[in-house]
Amino acid sequence: MNKKGMTTVFVTIVAGSVISLVICFVTLACREAAVSYSESVMNLAGRSVLAEFDRDLKKRYGLIAFYGQKDEIEEKILDYSSYALDKRQYVRIGDIEADLKDFSLGDRSVFENEIREYTEYYLPFLALDRKERGPVTTGKRVLRNSEILSQMPSNAFEDISDSTDIIGTIKNLSSISDLFRAGTMKYYSNLYIFSKFYSGQSTDYKDDSFFRNEVEYIIAGENSDDENLSEIRKKIIGIRTALNLIYLQNDSGKQAAALAAAQLITPGPEAEITKTFLIASWAAAEAQNDWKLLIEGRNVPVYKDDGSWATDISYVTDQVADRAYPESEAGFCYDEYLMILLYSIKDEVKYARMMDLIEINMKGTCRAGMKLKDMYRGFSFSVQINGRKHEYMEKY
Repeated sequence: MNKKGMTTVFVTIVAGSVISLVICFVTLACREAAVSYSESVMNLAGRSVLAEFDRDLKKRYGLIAFYGQKDEIEEKILDYSSYALDKRQYVRIGDIEADLKDFSLGDRSVFENEIREYTEYYLPFLALDRKERGPVTTGKRVLRNSEILSQMPSNAFEDISDSTDIIGTIKNLSSISDLFRAGTMKYYSNLYIFSKFYSGQSTDYKDDSFFRNEVEYIIAGENSDDENLSEIRKKIIGIRTALNLIYLQNDSGKQAAALAAAQLITPGPEAEITKTFLIASWAAAEAQNDWKLLIEGRNVPVYKDDGSWATDISYVTDQVADRAYPESEAGFCYDEYLMILLYSIKDEVKYARMMDLIEINMKGTCRAGMKLKDMYRGFSFSVQINGRKHEYMEKY
């Protein structure tokens, strides 16, 4: 009887130990499964926050971002996750900590990357030569709101552009694509600008933007349509004058015409001095004529020849007022000259002014307090699950 009792006790002890181990394993398995399930729920909660992107911003500018603040995102993650985890026995959710750093659409690198992604995706639809163009027009809007002016992203930058650097780069261009090689960020950003912002030559203007001359604003940065177009006029005439001067200095026939006119004005040795003045004035007169042709919707070559030269020396000596038209209309249109001017703008200034326009237009049509720095392309967050810290990152 004693042996049987000892066996019973031994079997009971072993069975109890096995059952205890099984219970422990089951409990641990439940907790691990709960943690794995919780991680899936947290990922889903994060994606649910991303799903609240600004649809107006996406529709108009192709930019996907959501509005949020740190505490709001933490509360939303808790709300979304609690819906699925409240009745889970083996899940204890602790502190939730969100981090928005490095995801703001107001950050240049984030903004630039979003433009690249958009442009690469829509590249087949953004070719410049598919745009219909007409005569150049200007709006009459002036931005006077001191609050908006004080908060514009471009306030942090100063534009120091040098048009003289452009001349050496563009004078031998045969096509606008030679300037912006496909695949570069300048290529993407300028295609994006002409697909999302109006210029004075845009024929699809719908009065849904504050400025009529938006591309001109990106180049000039003035607070009114008139001032922006005026600055563009100065820049284009300056470039055209320099390029026209290069042509005149290398054309023997026009050099002879200028010398003959100079000898009539100041006979003798002074004729050479007068000739130099006449050549410079002739280049400027041709540039003025070039500008008039561009705003009428006509083309002007970057580097001229006999067929595209429009004026004669009488434009300077006799102050002829009638507009001249060249025999050839080969060359670049007004919008393409704007693309050339965009080349001289520092990237940080260009992107900041694009942000200016987006904020101004969104404030005027959708949301009064719109700021790109408060719009985010993603976020990271950490959650305490059953006493352990788990980290996640969600982004578009």
